[in-house]
Amino acid sequence: MGSNVVDKVPLPLNGFVDIPTGPGLGMNLLPDAQKIRPPLSKPITMRPHFDGSMVDQ
Repeated sequence: MGSNVVDKVPLPLNGFVDIPTGPGLGMNLLPDAQKIRPPLSKPITMRPHFDGSMVDQ
């Protein structure tokens, strides 16, 4: 999970979490988040669909 790269994770209570009081989702990325979870590169392969559009494989 990504809980190790943010400063706090809201804990559920009876299936619900409190509405964050801070901006956005109420959590911030840690300064070394990219070292903890480096970017993952994955090639994307595409093929033409029968209607001529491109689709993921």
